[in-house]
Amino acid sequence: MIGSLARALVPAYASFKPVAVALLGAALALWIRLPLPWFTGPLIMVAVVSMSGVRLRSVPYAREAGQWIVGLAL
Repeated sequence: MIGSLARALVPAYASFKPVAVALLGAALALWIRLPLPWFTGPLIMVAVVSMSGVRLRSVPYAREAGQWIVGLAL
C-alpha cells in the first residue's frame, strides 16, 4: 500500500522542481526588469538549469493544456 502510494507521488514531486525553477526565473526577471518577465524569466532560467545538466521532468499534461489555452485564445 505505501509502496504504491510512494510510486504515485514520485512524478508529482518531480514536477515541483521545474515549476520552482520557473518561478525563481520569473522573480529574477521581475527584479532586473526584463521585458515580459513571466515569459522570458522562466524560459531563460529553465534553459540554463537544463543545459547545466540538472534533469528536469515536465509537468504531466502541461503541453496539452498549453495547446488548449493557445487554441482557445486564437
